Amino acid sequence: MKPSGSCMKPSGSCMKPSGRAGCATRRPVAAVAAGRLVGMWPTPADEPTPQPASVVRLVRGPRAMLRNVGLIERLTMAWLTGNVVMLGFMLADKLHLTTGGALAIVAIDTVMVFVRLLIVIEYVEFDDEGLHWRSLFRSEHVSWSSLEWMEVDYFAANSFRMCLSLFFVNDATRKLRASVGCDRDSLVEFAAAARERSPFEWRVAAKSKAAKQPSA
Repeated sequence: MKPSGSCMKPSGSCMKPSGRAGCATRRPVAAVAAGRLVGMWPTPADEPTPQPASVVRLVRGPRAMLRNVGLIERLTMAWLTGNVVMLGFMLADKLHLTTGGALAIVAIDTVMVFVRLLIVIEYVEFDDEGLHWRSLFRSEHVSWSSLEWMEVDYFAANSFRMCLSLFFVNDATRKLRASVGCDRDSLVEFAAAARERSPFEWRVAAKSKAAKQPSA
């Protein structure tokens, strides 16, 4: 028996129906919704694209980057300032250093400059998960659920520099050193934005510059 003929004829790399009677015609799978299905597989346009959570970072100005409120900050600043004075004496030919002494000073200068750079790149930020900050030698994170309230406060009783103070549900407190020296308005705006992002209920407070009242 000879076959009566194939209902499909080759045409290049694909097959076309011959048009003879009795031959079924294959149709592509009907489009679903917007009509972007190829066969049974969705195209990239149909797949949801994950959107990264937006991160809001506190604006730190020159006063915050040149912070001088702790022992390490004061030590590094005093050393580097002393080096500038010493350089002036050397240029005036009133001070001479041995090779060993000069190398030692350069080594210490490198360490001091590195510490100051770490202070410059500190940050405080938040996302959907909670607060994140980097303060000198370590980074930390707290979730929104552990926060009870946030306050724009004075860093210390003898300081007029303001910062963010965190109060936790376990009665712990933390003053964010990375926020010391930031403008009060920037601190208030950051705290308010953090409160809006958090899915938990907690309050925001801010102390006035006019009536300085250090926190207990």
